[in-house]
Amino acid sequence: MTHPVLIRRERRLPLPGEVLVSPGALVKAQDVIARSELVPGNPYIVDIVRELGIPNDQVRGAMLAEEGSRVKTGDVIARSHVRNEVREVKAQADGVIEFISEAYGRVLIREEVKPDQPVVTIDVAGKLHIPPWQIRWYVRVKEEDEVKMGTKLASESAGAYAGLVYSPVRGIVEKICGRTGTITIRRPYRPTLVSAYIPGKITETIPQFGAVVLGAGHEFEGVFGIGGEEVGRARIACGPESVLQPEDVRDDDSGAVLMAGASATAEAIRKAIAVGARALICGGVDIETLETLGVGVRGFTGGETLGLTLIAMHGFGAMPLSATLHEALEGFDGEVSVTGSTQMRTGVRRPEVLICSNAWLNAASAEARRIPENLVAGATVRVLMGNHRGWSGKVVSVEERPHRLVTEEMTEVAMVELAPGRIVEVPAPNLKVIA
Repeated sequence: MTHPVLIRRERRLPLPGEVLVSPGALVKAQDVIARSELVPGNPYIVDIVRELGIPNDQVRGAMLAEEGSRVKTGDVIARSHVRNEVREVKAQADGVIEFISEAYGRVLIREEVKPDQPVVTIDVAGKLHIPPWQIRWYVRVKEEDEVKMGTKLASESAGAYAGLVYSPVRGIVEKICGRTGTITIRRPYRPTLVSAYIPGKITETIPQFGAVVLGAGHEFEGVFGIGGEEVGRARIACGPESVLQPEDVRDDDSGAVLMAGASATAEAIRKAIAVGARALICGGVDIETLETLGVGVRGFTGGETLGLTLIAMHGFGAMPLSATLHEALEGFDGEVSVTGSTQMRTGVRRPEVLICSNAWLNAASAEARRIPENLVAGATVRVLMGNHRGWSGKVVSVEERPHRLVTEEMTEVAMVELAPGRIVEVPAPNLKVIA
């Protein structure tokens, strides 16, 4: 069995909130490290490349607001000069700039909803210039309807004061009042919590959004999964070559991450759900079993409501669970972190099983380091992949802290001088030291 290696995970809130940890703090997998009191609002995608007429690599240079910035409807968020013409892009909603993608040339604005504004009252009668008691003649929604920002609440199509009234927020129509001529919208409220996911040490915090957790352990990647993140005490339910049967699942497996063998029957999976198991890991799973459970095979998973997270480590059909994973779990007395989230197309993401412990943190090897020991300033390297494939040059500097590339991947990078005065950023895994 290999030694534990370092495992790094960036944990972020979807919206700005409060970070509850500090650098250097030791955390457990289920510790809450960040919290947001905001309700995730509607996403608004702005195509910066199309609206400004610029190439993708100029998107960040044109942005007037950064990720995490709060904007108001009508705020100018990007500007460029094209053929002596000034072009601007304005925010479509009050919210937070959640993501700027150079790869797609787009910006995601997330509508912001605050808990200190639980209800919003709209003076419909005043806006339409009608007596309050006539409001129900013009409203286009009912009490308890869910509305989004921009939903038509009322309209008047005749008379000198024809007009429309739109919802300024997302929420639930709580009351339509004929006495005051108003519509009251109740904003939904649900705090969002982000856990550490793995036990480890906080190496850095991301202001308003989260933190980076560095753990130590064994990392295993699967092929296909169903369900989201789960953390639970691991139990080997059967041998690595066996098919999990209902009798292998115990009544006291509530909250457990069960390690099956080559596969699991639909009946065994149903029993695991019934007793409250959090996840089930097996070598493979039959497509017919998935269809029986009502989930099937899709290109993007993670949000299912099966009742537990199910991971096929090696593929479809009965496939013995790897001896390495089985060996890592034997004698391990702790919690395992898993996620079934799978994306098979662009931006491939695979399900994972992480066996981590704070007891291993100090002794963990640096095997997780993706930068070769001889990749240092002054080394001569060849670019193996990417836009500069085949070029050779000298390393100017090496950044060990992962950077976000235009492909959205996080990885270590090196600055390489390919020609006098021409220095480019190259992912470290794409380089080979030749001298």
